[in-house]
Amino acid sequence: MKQYLIACTLGLAGWMSQAQAATTTIDAGSVYFQVDSAFLPGISYSASSGQLTFNLTGYTATSGVLSEVVYDPSTYTGTQLPITIIAKQGYVITGLNESISGHFSAQSGTEDNASAINTALLMSNWVQRDAQGAFVRTDLMGIDFQEVLHLTNGQSASGIQTMAHTLNTGVLPQTDSLALGGLMFGVGAFAQGNGSLASSSLNAFSVNVQTAAVPEPGSVALVLAGLGVVLMVSRRRIQA
Repeated sequence: MKQYLIACTLGLAGWMSQAQAATTTIDAGSVYFQVDSAFLPGISYSASSGQLTFNLTGYTATSGVLSEVVYDPSTYTGTQLPITIIAKQGYVITGLNESISGHFSAQSGTEDNASAINTALLMSNWVQRDAQGAFVRTDLMGIDFQEVLHLTNGQSASGIQTMAHTLNTGVLPQTDSLALGGLMFGVGAFAQGNGSLASSSLNAFSVNVQTAAVPEPGSVALVLAGLGVVLMVSRRRIQA
């Protein structure tokens, strides 16, 4: 008897509600992440230098069983932009990349039409805002869909799957910030034919920010003053 089974797990956020919700500010080295409490509720996260990682362990797509939805925009009650990234004084944002990671496992049956497939998806839209909150750019988008594995003829495989992309932000003015406007991520598992099995899991969604140090205005003034002193001493020596 043939089987045709498919399952997927998805995370979604978009240009949705603009309700006021509690925001947590997270220190991540050269930047601050401001995260709406309604974004991925119940999910823990951790921060390191320039990086924020959401722990998605437990969300699994298994062929034949529709797994739990990670994020449902129809029930989202938070702010329009659930994540905002702000550079600390003395730094500017120069780049942004994001990734999802997890595990996959698949076994194909031996029938002619048997197959097992694992997929992954990561789509996002970020916006650049100035110090007054006005949109400067809204075209910072990353779109990736990948067939991680496609097995036939009794093949089997398992391992770690990752998907990542880099957004071309350019160098932002020190007072500008980046904010998340839309997000979709997920993994899928598909199996067809007797003896075919597939599963995919999401372990983490990570946002990594690249920054560059810029001199403080006071530091620039001191350097210029120091150069002035050096030039003055050099002139006196030449005249002497």
